[in-house]
Amino acid sequence: MAKSNSFFSIRRGSTKSHTYSGWQGQQVTKDRVVNVKNPRSAAQQNQRQKFAAVGNFYKYLKFILNHSWEGVSYGVNSYNKFMSLNVKNFNTASMIIPEYGSKVAEAGTYQVSEGSLAAPTVWSGSENGVIFGLQTLTAAGLKALFGVNDYITLVGLASTVEPDGTPNVSYQTIGFAIRFHKPTAADDTVITDANVLSLMAPEYIGAEQADLTVSAQEGTITITYGDGVKLWVLCYAQIASKTENGNSATLRSTSRLVLSDTVEELVASTNASNAESWPVGADYLLNGETVTPTIGD
Repeated sequence: MAKSNSFFSIRRGSTKSHTYSGWQGQQVTKDRVVNVKNPRSAAQQNQRQKFAAVGNFYKYLKFILNHSWEGVSYGVNSYNKFMSLNVKNFNTASMIIPEYGSKVAEAGTYQVSEGSLAAPTVWSGSENGVIFGLQTLTAAGLKALFGVNDYITLVGLASTVEPDGTPNVSYQTIGFAIRFHKPTAADDTVITDANVLSLMAPEYIGAEQADLTVSAQEGTITITYGDGVKLWVLCYAQIASKTENGNSATLRSTSRLVLSDTVEELVASTNASNAESWPVGADYLLNGETVTPTIGD
């Protein structure tokens, strides 16, 4: 790099061999970089896969991830918290990387909340829905599952399925967050499929949830979308929350998503296939296309 003073003024721009700019009133001349490379090494692409996977997932569930960190403010701070935790702890044994260029969220054991409350275990999950188990089929038994918590939010990723339960060809991936309230009914109220949801007053969080509904039958909470399209739960977590100090503070649990059994079986093969779509060792990208640089580019 050379510094000089132009006779007329500070020169800016580039020729075939030099780039000109100004700094503190002086002319700065540098050799022009004409063979810019994006080496896209295996290690570099591996890191990009993590960022792509975590970033895609955030977009599908930001309406809950922006509020799920105890003591962390809404918005960019919550985003940074989610990204840093999950990129750092990304594990291809339980988290699916996306195909190259894909913006679709993939299932994984993401950490989706952090706080001082104990993680709840009200439900267990399956591809067919979420199963709840009660010590006693009364409101008292349901309250016991909630413990000290005011709410338990069921959050996760699901996709639309065919009537036989298999993912359909034009499946749609959906992030969902449904908050259940601790029942206030009398302890001796008998719990049935007909009243269990009304007792917990499910609340669909975020505008994206407008087409979601839940139903309960034979001990299973089933999530449907739109015109009754059944959703296949890919991964799910339960986030406990409790308000304190006159609702001025909200405590939360530290919760991580759990993969459904079928997804867990597909992680290794899906990652192997998707990883092959990521280019390694090619020339740099310009507007999404591979470019071989030449003098004058």
